[in-house]
Amino acid sequence: MIINKHYNIYLYEYYNAYINILLYICSTKITLIIEFMTTEEENKEKILFKDYFESLDNPAKKEIRDKMVPIHMEYTTFYNKLKNSSWKELEIQELERLTGKSFLR
Repeated sequence: MIINKHYNIYLYEYYNAYINILLYICSTKITLIIEFMTTEEENKEKILFKDYFESLDNPAKKEIRDKMVPIHMEYTTFYNKLKNSSWKELEIQELERLTGKSFLR
């Protein structure tokens, strides 16, 4: 009788530990899914600067280019970076400040 009682306590502790591990794994997975979904929603609102620039009309393109070119880079450098999407972090920040939009890096 004593052996059976200890065995039942052991099984209870084993199952309790097993359930705790399962709950931890599930809660971690749910947290990761929620973080992924919020990151995905944030990125949906952002586009590449190249796509944004191409969607503008010519006067708006010229206005942005003229604000960037004489101060931050050469004319040809601007169009090379636009073509290759090779903007540096500070350049993207300046473009975001000029346009009031958020762009993907």
